[in-house]
Parts: sequence; C-alpha cells; structure tokens
Amino acid sequence: MNIILTSEKEAELEGMHNKFLSLRHANRIKEIFLVSEGWQPVSIAQAFRLTEETVRKHIRAYLRSEKLTNAYKGTEPRLDKGQETELIQHLESRLYPKMEYIRASVAEVYGFFCSHQGMHNGPHRNGFF
Repeated sequence: MNIILTSEKEAELEGMHNKFLSLRHANRIKEIFLVSEGWQPVSIAQAFRLTEETVRKHIRAYLRSEKLTNAYKGTEPRLDKGQETELIQHLESRLYPKMEYIRASVAEVYGFFCSHQGMHNGPHRNGFF
C-alpha cells in the first residue's frame, strides 16, 4: 500500500488534523502521513495500538474515497424528547440491576422493544454512563 501526497494534499490534511476534536480521527490522518512516508501497516498498528487489519482498512478507505472518519451516525431515537425526559426521570428515581429490566420497562410503557445498544445510547447521551 502506497500513498503519495502532494504538498497541497499534505497542507489540507494538516489543517484537518488540527481541527479534529476526536483523537481517533486525527490519528487516522497520521496513519495516512506515515504510509506516505514509507511506514508499513504493522508498524503503524504497533504505534497506535491498533490491529494491523484496522490500519489496512483505514488505508483502503482513504485510497478508495479519501475517507478519514467513521460516518456511522446510528439510528434515530424512537422516543420523542418528552418521552426521553420522562424515562430519564424514571431512571434517576429507580435502580435497575440489569439493562434487560430497563428494556422490559420501556416495552411495557412505550410499546416497543429496544436493542441493548439502542437502550444504552439514550441514557449515555444524558450522562448515565
């Protein structure tokens, strides 16, 4: 895998690197710089404490479409703001020992089942975890 960066592209990536708030995204730019300087994926993986396959995947994504970030946004919340506020107040007043119990309560009150991850995301956004 070889990447040749023009001076313009290097300047663009440097500017992006300085603006990223996410260390993960900034590190992906550093991975691209290191490949362009001749580093091998195995060495980059060791330096960033990633798997070699992850580094190779990042490099392929950049070569394919200059992708530098994870674009996954998740799904839209199923609870509206009022329902989410109501659920947060409920969670603040009651201790559930397992996520399954919260999911069962949501299903009973709101009439739909949430995945484990989906049920984790709302409280996480509101500072519970």
